[in-house]
Amino acid sequence: MKRKHSCVKALIFFLFFLVPLQARETTLYCEDIPPLYTPHASDTLKFGRLWQQIKRLEEKGLLFEMIHERREEIFTIKNHWKEKISSLGEVKFLEDLHIHLSKGTLKASNQGCGAAYFLFDEENIPKYVIKPFDEDILCLNNHKQFASPYSTKAFRVRDHIPLYRSAQAEALSFAAATLLELQHLTPSTYLAIISHDHFFDLSDRLDASENAHLLQKLGPPDREKFCSVQSYIEGIENLYHLVEGWLANNLSEKNILALVDQEDFENLFLLIWILYDTDAHAGNLYATQDENGIYHILKIDNGLTFPEKNCHLLNALYFFPQAKRSLSPQLRETIQHLPIKKIADKILFFELGDALSAFYERVEVLQQIACKKDYSLREIDLRLRALELPQGRELALGDLSLDELENLISSDS
Repeated sequence: MKRKHSCVKALIFFLFFLVPLQARETTLYCEDIPPLYTPHASDTLKFGRLWQQIKRLEEKGLLFEMIHERREEIFTIKNHWKEKISSLGEVKFLEDLHIHLSKGTLKASNQGCGAAYFLFDEENIPKYVIKPFDEDILCLNNHKQFASPYSTKAFRVRDHIPLYRSAQAEALSFAAATLLELQHLTPSTYLAIISHDHFFDLSDRLDASENAHLLQKLGPPDREKFCSVQSYIEGIENLYHLVEGWLANNLSEKNILALVDQEDFENLFLLIWILYDTDAHAGNLYATQDENGIYHILKIDNGLTFPEKNCHLLNALYFFPQAKRSLSPQLRETIQHLPIKKIADKILFFELGDALSAFYERVEVLQQIACKKDYSLREIDLRLRALELPQGRELALGDLSLDELENLISSDS
């Protein structure tokens, strides 16, 4: 019996290490963020976990200057996209959005480390998930103890993903999924400029005297924000909780293989590879169940995609038994005929051009790997992960075994 369930138990074990930040404190690549957080009395502006680093700015008399710089940067980016969004032609979406904004209710989510708001209609039915880019993790107006006035490489969630570009990455990811005809595997996502009193500003947690001081120094907050807006998907179940249930019911590997739709499963692998998703942990993977009881997995939260270097690929699907299977002939054919130019054009349109060379590199490597018919989804995923290593391209296309590659990547982590 132990052997029968070893695969599922291993799956739970690995998923534990790929759950969202709120469940395991932090897996950030910012080396100085403490794993356990205690509020500091000296943190009068309520920044949160990075206060020990931010405190240095205050001690040098630079804190308000830095906050002002970030406010100016946020304002400039917002106004730039305010003009550009009109060229997207999403008239029907924007009309529906503004109807719900005027008649519905906006409620902040307490999940995750970045900001998200659920927009409910008049009947209290959720319609959209709205994410202001300046409230994302490590951005100035984050209200979940991860606020920061920094905008340097030393203070990022991922080494090769700049701050203040999550909205574009979300919209670009959906645009790429659409070009791949895989838009059913992630929420439809667009860009919008939204003004709402419920949006958070750094000043909102301050007492009257501190707030007055901040207003005197920097002026009033700006509640008009540049946002990504995702359609709310009903009837989905978190993959982490789903697998916990499978373990509780003593399902075998064979049972799990029969429960998950393989076509959607491997197509989601493709989408994660194309985006080079650095945040496809179990908490960002969900599933819907069809009338035959088969689960179809999808991915949410695409703000940490399209890195400027192929580094930190994270894919919890790697641990599923379905990942042991080889590419289907259909997916192999799809990989050889990817709409590379069209996706590259979208990367440029959403102004993430610094991610273009990494995109070209991984697609070229993927197409070469896919020609080798004996590779499983798991091995292809690992070979694309190997791109982050020195001589990564050679390793990805070389003859090392799965175990040898895993050992190399583990030793480099």
